[in-house]
Amino acid sequence: MKHIKKFKSLYSIPQILQTQLDLSKGSPEHPIYHPEGTLDVHIDIVVGRAMERNEKELHIAAILHDITKSGYCPALWSGKVGRVKRIPEGSYWQNVKHAEQAGDFADIPEIKNWIKSTGADFKKVKLIITNHMRMKSYLAGEKGLKFGMGESKRSAMKSKLSPVWDMLYYFSAYCDNMRIHIKP
Repeated sequence: MKHIKKFKSLYSIPQILQTQLDLSKGSPEHPIYHPEGTLDVHIDIVVGRAMERNEKELHIAAILHDITKSGYCPALWSGKVGRVKRIPEGSYWQNVKHAEQAGDFADIPEIKNWIKSTGADFKKVKLIITNHMRMKSYLAGEKGLKFGMGESKRSAMKSKLSPVWDMLYYFSAYCDNMRIHIKP
């Protein structure tokens, strides 16, 4: 996890975040959209891509965007949420509320204070992490794909998220997109 290691050398992380990173290890990802295989590898790649730019908000969003995707988050709930999803290409853990949950994780006082201590804008970080899945629909709509967001909804979304739009678009189109290997 070379990118996470670099991240931790720049931003001393709280133990509660380290616990969540540990819980991501080996969690199976969607075999089509995540050829990297596991959640911990995915987060490492996203962190590396986000750190290609200087915005701290991108760096922090990268480490937090899927932090609850494994279904475990002892700081917020007991047990595991989500389910195993099986498709012909393989099985993976599906937690459809992970973007909202990542926002809830960011709101934990220890995490919120840590984000602020890095110099990142907390509101922008939270907007990126809580909207990264909606952006997948936005991007699909831009390409005219069947289940993509329509033009009027895309326009409203872009307007509503204008303070963070450039970072959110970059994050979703490049940092968190495992099916591309070039920047937008």
